[in-house]
Order: sequence, then C-alpha cells, then structure tokens
Amino acid sequence: MALILVEGIDLTGKSTLAGLLADSLTAAGQEVEVRHSGLPEKRAIQEYVYPLLDYRPGAGRSIILDRGHIGEAVWPEVFDREPVMSPGERQVIERFMASRGAIYVYCMRDLESHLRAFAEADPPEPLAAALIPTAVDAYLRAFEDAIPLTVPYEHGDDRAEVAEKLAKASFETEDFVRPGIEITPAWAGRQRPERLLVTANHHEGLPLAVSEQDDWKKVAAVSTRDGRGVTPLRDLWNYLGRPQVIAGRGTEESCDQANLPRGPATTE
Repeated sequence: MALILVEGIDLTGKSTLAGLLADSLTAAGQEVEVRHSGLPEKRAIQEYVYPLLDYRPGAGRSIILDRGHIGEAVWPEVFDREPVMSPGERQVIERFMASRGAIYVYCMRDLESHLRAFAEADPPEPLAAALIPTAVDAYLRAFEDAIPLTVPYEHGDDRAEVAEKLAKASFETEDFVRPGIEITPAWAGRQRPERLLVTANHHEGLPLAVSEQDDWKKVAAVSTRDGRGVTPLRDLWNYLGRPQVIAGRGTEESCDQANLPRGPATTE
C-alpha cells in the first residue's frame, strides 16, 4: 500500500534500494510491483500519471517506481535536449503524486566514489563523469519543486534499514490520504492546501488545471466529475481543511450546489 519513487544519478544504488523496498513490503504482506522507466516515449501526463490512475492507497497493492518524472526535470538540462514535461505538466504530476501519498527517495553518492564507479563501469555509463556535478545540482533543484516528502539516501547507508523506514513512512502517509481518495479520486494536491481550485478541465477525473500563482504547491485541484458521477465537492472541501475555494471557468454552478464559499474566480 505504498507509492514510492526512487530517483538519482546512475550508480547511486537506485535499483538495489528499489528491490529491497519491494522485499520489505512483500514481507509485510503486500502485493508489490516494481516499474523501471527509461527515456519517456509519450507526453508527460501520459507517461507518468495515466499508468498510476488505478492506484488506490489502502487497496493492498504497492508500486515502486525506479525513475520517473523528476528525472525529466533534470536530464533535458544535463544533455541539452528538449523536455517532454512542461512546467504546467509538472504541477499536475506533483499534485497527483501528493494526493496518492507518494514518497520520493533521492539516491546520492559522494563525488569521489561516484567518479571512481563511473571510471570502472563496464559498459561505460551514458553520462559523462564531468557532468555529474551538473546533474547533482539539477536534481537538488528538481526536488525543491516537489510536493511529496523526499527522503535522502546516501550510497553506503544501511539499505535494509532505509527500506524498512520507508515502508513504515509510506503506511503512515497512506493512512492520511486514503480518506480523501475514498471521497473522490478526482482531486490532486497536498493534504492541507491553502486553496482548492475547482475545474471542469479533466481527463478520466484527473484535474488538469494549472495554477499561475507562485505558490502553486499550496493549491489543490479537483474536477467537478470523478468518473462515478458528480464529485462530492463539499465532503472533499471539509477533508482538506476548508481551504479557500477558487471556481474555475464553468464550475460556478457546481460550487454553489455544493454550498462552497467561493473566492476570486479564475480562468484556469
């Protein structure tokens, strides 16, 4: 019952840690799936969110992602290529991951041993060793823009101990987010947002609205329909701590029917 994203530069122990996490969760009686990602082949929402739409906290199934969207915020800069993820798509993905109780793990390694590992790698790694500091800096900035909890993992740490702690943390996070998903899966964002953006812009219940505000990480979003019918907006509003409501274009009637106190309107 965990959603864990393991990220970092090559040779920092990502895949090994992902395997140990899977073992810990399996030992706890969970059905576990480890997914390995390479270069993205689709647009960001299709690549990083759609495959997770059926994940439900508390349903007895855990997913461990060995790489994901955080890397797409890093590697285009490092390799000087066009990104497949826009800033707006990053917002949507971060909100989605937070609402599902995701935990991020940032795998690191001290520069000296990292350079040595790259020099000894056979076959050679695609990343030039000289670009490691650039990649590290890009990863640090990418995680600063993340909403879910990020747990650092230093290569050489006791992996079994880290895996056990992460499994425990994921269960605690899940207990907190599960009631929100039970109300409706059509919302995305942190658990105590300052604002709730109600939007008619969605796909399969996923709110695709983008906030132009600087503090977008404090803005949750919800669709007016969730695939089961009309979204129970007031129940969600209460669960989220009664944040300020911003009615997106065409959602004023839905907000009024749910008796939500609306703040300033938005064009989404």
